[in-house]
Amino acid sequence: MSNKRKPYIVIALIITILLLCLLIDVFYHYFKTYNSLKLNQVKENIEYGSKFNIKDIFNTDNTVTLSEDIDTFVVDDYYIYAYVSKKDDKYNIDVNRRYPIVIKVEDTKGPEIILNEEEVTVYTNDSYHLRNNIVSVIDPIDGPVDDDYIVVKSDVDYSKAGTYTVEVKAYDNNGVESTKNYKLIVKDRQNTVTGDGYNYIYSYLTDVFGFNKAATCAILSNIKFESNFQTDIGDNYYGLCQWGGNRRDNLYTYCTNNGFDPSSYEGQLNFMYYELTNSYPSVLQYLSNLENSASGAYDGAEYFCEIYEGAASVESRGQQAADYFNY
Repeated sequence: MSNKRKPYIVIALIITILLLCLLIDVFYHYFKTYNSLKLNQVKENIEYGSKFNIKDIFNTDNTVTLSEDIDTFVVDDYYIYAYVSKKDDKYNIDVNRRYPIVIKVEDTKGPEIILNEEEVTVYTNDSYHLRNNIVSVIDPIDGPVDDDYIVVKSDVDYSKAGTYTVEVKAYDNNGVESTKNYKLIVKDRQNTVTGDGYNYIYSYLTDVFGFNKAATCAILSNIKFESNFQTDIGDNYYGLCQWGGNRRDNLYTYCTNNGFDPSSYEGQLNFMYYELTNSYPSVLQYLSNLENSASGAYDGAEYFCEIYEGAASVESRGQQAADYFNY
């Protein structure tokens, strides 16, 4: 070998060694960075309908991407890959590492059931719809719950006095259940201190005219103060509502024309309803839209007294109506 070729061989050997060292260093730093790409999954379960934030799932300063999107409005187990990436500090090379992960979208919040009252009181043989005590059933994500997903159960026997439990169950779109109970108290109407007149009038106002309990108690309170539930009391002012003057004459005329005895409950109550319909429609409308509660009965009694009865003072009619409602 000529002496002239030796320097080139040495130079080539040096270059090869340097390139080999560089390649080794590159691989060293690549794998060093690769091994540093640790993934700590701090959260596996995601609440249905929540806002997905990848930073809430992993505890890392590196960039993390997923192999597919997570739809938080679909309850499911997502078996996917998380890709952790970082640039090598020395050579600025993108380094990626893949981890198999599981992310579960789950619904843990059932519908919110709001009731009007914790206890509802009715009387024996009353007709009460158990759903009437439900104000609303709303799921925090899906909104109002359809009636088909609301189940109301009770062993109530309206013919027997007692305290019964009413169970309200509601299910959201994912089948998550919520339950709320209320008490239904059935009282024996025949054992109340109000007497047979009260009982007859109560049933007539609710069954024949369709007034709710609050409106019925409002009228009953006024009749209590006017006549103590007696139909044949009074002279110038006569009957349950103490009709006087032309109104008393109209009572007799109405009952005669419609086949009623003017001194009967049936005749006088039908005449009262006739007056409400034709002469006091605002009172009828007020009573028909009255809130079915003790406070509604209170307000209704005072309104009935002032407008229909035209009494000088409402006395304690509102409180009496509220007491009837709560009895």
